[in-house]
Amino acid sequence: MFDEPSHDAGLVADFIAESREHLENADVQLLELETDPKQDEAINAVFRAFHTIKGVSGLLGLADIQKLAHECETLLDL
Repeated sequence: MFDEPSHDAGLVADFIAESREHLENADVQLLELETDPKQDEAINAVFRAFHTIKGVSGLLGLADIQKLAHECETLLDL
């Protein structure tokens, strides 16, 4: 799961908590998009959530999470 053999457990725990918040917000925004798919701000909010997760997971060496977040960004671009 990790690219590097050791990670600060506190940083990983913070990343998990922050990522959950981003995903919860993205979920709310996706529900908004179900009713109005043209809401640019909702699309941007979902994109920002995955962009942040991608960036922080990259800093922590969590390559699989970084790749998944990147693929989510790609889908949102479409």
